[in-house]
Amino acid sequence: MIKKLLIVGLSASVFGNEVGFESVTYPDSHSSKQEIVSSKKMTIDTKVSAIDYHIIARSGDAIGGGIFGEVQDIEGKSLFISDANDFSSLHHIDGQSFMITHFESVPAAMYLTKLTQDKNGTLRATDTKNIDFSSLAGLWIPCAGSVSPWGTHLGSEEYEPDASLVYTSMPMVDYFKGDLSKVNLYNYGWIPEVKILNKDGDTQVSKHYAMGRFSHELAYVLPDNKTVYMSDDGTNVGLFMFIASTPEDLTKGNLYIAKYTQVDDKGLIEWIDLGYTTDEVIKKAIDSGVKFKDIFERVSPTQSICPTGFSSVNTTFGHECLKVKPHMEVIASRLESRRYGAMLGGTSEFRKLEGITYNSDTNELYLSVSEINEGMLDDSTYDTGSNNDIKLPQNDCGAVYSLHFKKETKINSRYVVGSMQALIKGVPSQSKNNSCDLNHIANPDNISYMPYANTLIIGEDSSGGHQNDAIWSYDIKKDKLTRMLTTPYGSETTSVYYYENFNGFGYIMATVQHPYGESDKDKFNKESDKRAYTGYFGVLPLMEK
Repeated sequence: MIKKLLIVGLSASVFGNEVGFESVTYPDSHSSKQEIVSSKKMTIDTKVSAIDYHIIARSGDAIGGGIFGEVQDIEGKSLFISDANDFSSLHHIDGQSFMITHFESVPAAMYLTKLTQDKNGTLRATDTKNIDFSSLAGLWIPCAGSVSPWGTHLGSEEYEPDASLVYTSMPMVDYFKGDLSKVNLYNYGWIPEVKILNKDGDTQVSKHYAMGRFSHELAYVLPDNKTVYMSDDGTNVGLFMFIASTPEDLTKGNLYIAKYTQVDDKGLIEWIDLGYTTDEVIKKAIDSGVKFKDIFERVSPTQSICPTGFSSVNTTFGHECLKVKPHMEVIASRLESRRYGAMLGGTSEFRKLEGITYNSDTNELYLSVSEINEGMLDDSTYDTGSNNDIKLPQNDCGAVYSLHFKKETKINSRYVVGSMQALIKGVPSQSKNNSCDLNHIANPDNISYMPYANTLIIGEDSSGGHQNDAIWSYDIKKDKLTRMLTTPYGSETTSVYYYENFNGFGYIMATVQHPYGESDKDKFNKESDKRAYTGYFGVLPLMEK
């Protein structure tokens, strides 16, 4: 299933390591488009190491006493097998290695998998079990994620349900055995955190309500252990920052939304404070049954104009005229963070904010924007009733942005972003089956920086841009791309995450999600072809500064 190619491309680092990965060609036949094609070599300086894409588990695998990816209801009974394997994190506790994997479905699942690591660093799964989120009303569409500096799994809940609507049915009802009355929409749209307590695999789960509710792609914690950047995936969304009051504690702090100002091709960023609160305060409001109508007054615009006293916003949920009810500002700031942030002047015009990673060598942040269109264009219909802050040329192939920090006196952090500018862009194309040039990125999603190597790893989530999605290494200084992996039809790449030193070895985690599930749904040979792959590039040599 894994195909070898022998074309070598090197990249260079200004930080002491010459790093390169073997390049793979884009698949050009029906058979190669059904395979995972991966790099087989990595070069550091003059040393060549054999690597491969190793599969740890596929969705539906029976591993020890569990079924990897089995979604269960609130009583632990099986609902279905999810082929939406997403972020997988590696952990080593008291001599035992683990992998935590969440599955991007609704209802969703999260699994703890025990791993062995042999003397060569090869990882193998020996047992897996469902992580119980019943105390938190289950999980909703967990997408990307990260590992906190203190070693916990930070997940996400994407595409939060619109709590202003009345639903007669929704997928989450299956989790509650068909009882719609038990579905509280404000239970979904948060950052979950999982801590492994011991070598037996006992876990502690939480959702961080102080960090805001929106379409979380992921949360990424900076080296001060308190500054967190959060991407919002969808149309007319925002960029958010959370400053925890105490390092390594995400239960309380201040939430901010970015205010973007277009200056040529650069965006200048200011931050609007949505206020301080705690998980406890917001969870109490959710459990009390607070509704959208308790938080806001809402009226319809008249010829795109809102009446006096109402704020005009255009977010994921369209153009609205809103007014916060008395004494509900704190609740609004967290249960409806995007709407409330837009009311205060924050920018809600971004399109598909995805991966985040930190370059520790140059002290800058990277953010992938999967598509530059809709609200990010000038005079778009998506700007009706908004600030029209972002005015960029359309690029449906997306870009990875470099975000630069500024000196800040009002916010207690040395990691406050002040500007953002495209680092690398996709290139539109008219070729058959590929609307983005095959030698450039298409719809960047998960990204991860390799310290001391000047290298950014970029994973794609592209349906029409590239028929077969790829993972790339990008030499930032040389502006040079090397394709490391291509996926079967209809897949996306997820969980791209570099582990510099996991118990003595390096790894790049990478998942091939939902083969034949996003496009070309008729091209599989058998049902088992649709099972997703969770695995890693490796084993990688350790690199030194």
